[in-house]
Amino acid sequence: MLLGYRRYTPLLVVICLTGIEASCSRFRTERSIKKAITRAIAEAGLTLADPCPDGFVPCAGQCYARLDTAVAYDQAAADCAERQAHLAVPRTNNENLCAAGLAGHERIWLGITDRQEEGVYRAFDGSVVTASETHWSQGQPDNTAGVENCVEMWYRGVWNHARFAEWNDLKCTDHVFPMCQLDCPGSSTHPRSLKAADNATTVL
Repeated sequence: MLLGYRRYTPLLVVICLTGIEASCSRFRTERSIKKAITRAIAEAGLTLADPCPDGFVPCAGQCYARLDTAVAYDQAAADCAERQAHLAVPRTNNENLCAAGLAGHERIWLGITDRQEEGVYRAFDGSVVTASETHWSQGQPDNTAGVENCVEMWYRGVWNHARFAEWNDLKCTDHVFPMCQLDCPGSSTHPRSLKAADNATTVL
């Protein structure tokens, strides 16, 4: 049904981005989108996250929801908190691809800022986002005019050097779409899970 298309199509897009060509071809002919995704993931030797609440999509062991209204950073964080979630913090390449694939070709806020200390980027919980976890576009972050302290994910074409799933620093008062994230147990968002995640088999 229509809800299935809306909820699961972005996830299959992410799968396609990872190069699973056979699965992408089946997408065009499979009657059930959800069935197509389940089969594609099984063929790739991957597993879905635990079921997510209504309005959230499972991907890379997390649950994501891109909200429909572009707002300033603090309002975006509050809007996610109302849903018992937080702004997305991609800690792995797969999580970053999931957030990008679910963004719907819109700029999205990430739960990362350097408000506390210039040049030191921290997640919403205060943990440092290390250089190996970042996906900055060429020349970013540049802190234009000394006022860019929040982080967005933009898409190819927004700026000359912007590519899919890359990051940019931005004024926190600019209006961008919130990407909310619910963490699953053992999530890579939690610092204690980072080392294990680096050594684990890729899981969607």
